[in-house]
Amino acid sequence: PVSNVTLIGSGSAFGSFAGGGLGIGQGVVLGSASVINAERRERGVGSDDLGGGGSSLLSSENGMSTGDAAVVEFDVTPSGDVLEFDVVFASAEWSLNGVYPGDFNDAAVVAVDGVPCRVGSGTPISIAGINLGVGVSGGSASNPSLYVPLDTQTGDPSGYAVAGMTTVLRCSSSVTPGVSHHVEFGVADGFTTLDEFARTLGSFLFISVPGPVDTVVSVAPVGTAAEGEAVAVTGDAGDSAVPLLTEWVAAEIGDVRSGGTCTFDDPLDPTTNVTCSEDGVYLLSMIAEGSFGRRSTGVELVVGNVAPSGSIVSPSASSIISSGSELVLVSTVSDPGTSDALTCQVRWGDGRRNTRQVVSGSCAVGHTYTESGVYEILVTYSDDDGATDTDSMIVVVADPPRAAVEGTGAFSQSGRRVRAAVYATPSTGVLGIWVDGVKAFSSLSFRSMRLEGEELVLRFRGEWRGTAGRRLELRIDDGAWGPNGGRDDVSIVVRNAAGTVLWSSSGAVTRGDFTVRRSQLPVDLPDGSVRR
Repeated sequence: PVSNVTLIGSGSAFGSFAGGGLGIGQGVVLGSASVINAERRERGVGSDDLGGGGSSLLSSENGMSTGDAAVVEFDVTPSGDVLEFDVVFASAEWSLNGVYPGDFNDAAVVAVDGVPCRVGSGTPISIAGINLGVGVSGGSASNPSLYVPLDTQTGDPSGYAVAGMTTVLRCSSSVTPGVSHHVEFGVADGFTTLDEFARTLGSFLFISVPGPVDTVVSVAPVGTAAEGEAVAVTGDAGDSAVPLLTEWVAAEIGDVRSGGTCTFDDPLDPTTNVTCSEDGVYLLSMIAEGSFGRRSTGVELVVGNVAPSGSIVSPSASSIISSGSELVLVSTVSDPGTSDALTCQVRWGDGRRNTRQVVSGSCAVGHTYTESGVYEILVTYSDDDGATDTDSMIVVVADPPRAAVEGTGAFSQSGRRVRAAVYATPSTGVLGIWVDGVKAFSSLSFRSMRLEGEELVLRFRGEWRGTAGRRLELRIDDGAWGPNGGRDDVSIVVRNAAGTVLWSSSGAVTRGDFTVRRSQLPVDLPDGSVRR
């Protein structure tokens, strides 16, 4: 609140202004001449003498006698710890080209508790303190960057009849909130003799109080982010009267809402990061508490869905499953959308499927195969927005007794990826072959098993790429008991009924493992073959 307002000077020396090209919007104006003359009269025409007295504070500031002083004094109790005023000092006393003439030194003052506002390195606001040089003596300029030259006859195009003016000067004083402080504004003519006083021209002080600035918030980027992705947000808020308290908040908007939340790294920092847990449209708002009260500005952020990621962790790729025993398939599943409901669907390859909810990032599904064979298991991981991921594996299901040879293995030849899965005892066996991810051979009958040196030779009949009656020979060199240092080697040959080779491939196994158990081979196997 403001109290004890006192005006010292001629009534025509006080007024108000709005606009005018000064760099400050509106406020009060004080003059050592009539403020009406400042706007309407051409410079140098008529008298600027108001017949007024001086000011001791202004005389102290400019180092000369003063007259025609216009002074406003009042008490104010601020709510903040800083008092700020924007002022422009304008005068007709500057000589041509902004020179200080030396015999006249009009001055202005803005003082809080008797302490005047100064410019540069402690210079008073006056003709002598701000100029482009000193008249006859040719002295150096003083704070020339603060001087704005105007038309020497008609003044500023805005209409003020002065030779020059200052830039906008910000006067700031530290104060104690809630305590009364004394403020004084003033402007006066400065002179050395009464004869000079009679020839003085007018000077004016334009005063404005910087207004509070509403909150301005921007968010980058303002396009589409992904759920779980950190996005930089930058807010800007200003208030010249009181310190600001800022806080970020987020709210989901739009017709369809996922129930997601957004978390700010530091909600009290105007520049921080935000991460939203679910896809959707969110309003990110920065709230500021200042002299205007509570203000907020928001920007929309569109967050897109991200598909879940899943993989099979059990059983291992080389597992042999016994028919009639339950197989428990376990997958790990993750999704940056922390509120997404996730499911996993397992297609077992035997015409059956199961769907389960993902709990704590894991999905476990049990299944019992009733028939021996080679099966490809396909698992589809889905979120509640319809996005999916998949993983697959091949399992061999066999009937007891324990196999003489079993396992799965993959190798590459000439750019083609080949996978084989086999399970065989001396009396029975199953085999599947995949080429570039497509099943190419399914065994329909097991024909023979032979040991030739270090190689176990298996022969099957079945369908090759949809055609029955094909013969397939599989040779396995188990590195566990051969000279290859633990490396398995595989050779595959497919023939028609006439014995013509239709397809062949061979290579070192790079994924998976084949196990040949000699203890399960019949004693006469090295000298012949076992046939069905």
